[in-house]
Amino acid sequence: MDIEVTYLRANARAGFLAILSAVATIALGYPSLAADPKPDAVVKNRNIDARIFLDDNIKADAALAADCLAEGKKWLDKNAAEAAASRKQDPQFFRDGGWDFERKYSIRSVVGDRYISVLRDDYMDTHGAHPNSDVNTIFGTRPRTSGSRSGRSSPRPPTMARP
Repeated sequence: MDIEVTYLRANARAGFLAILSAVATIALGYPSLAADPKPDAVVKNRNIDARIFLDDNIKADAALAADCLAEGKKWLDKNAAEAAASRKQDPQFFRDGGWDFERKYSIRSVVGDRYISVLRDDYMDTHGAHPNSDVNTIFGTRPRTSGSRSGRSSPRPPTMARP
């Protein structure tokens, strides 16, 4: 009889540990359970709920962050105007709430601290058949620092004159 009791206690303990480890694995495996990042720009009214997010690498470069934020705000304003016009023309399409837009900017790659590619990821839900997404990569150059070679754009050194 003692053997069965010990056996049942061991099974119960093992079962409890298995359930506990499964719950921990699920909780750690889902990033959606983490706190949502705070948007860098928001437009929210009865027509639209729109957000702009900049990743930490973009925020570290003030000029790049300002450029991305300015472009994102233009996009938000354009979509807000379209939503307002659409609500005025067809209010029945807004029974379930306003349109939902989200734009995320993240650095894709940096080459030689000069060339940069930024990933622009858009999400749009205008209460159609399904939400839409669009991903674009923007390529550009960073301005040269004050230690650059007098505004020259060529990476090659100047040619030397022959005596």
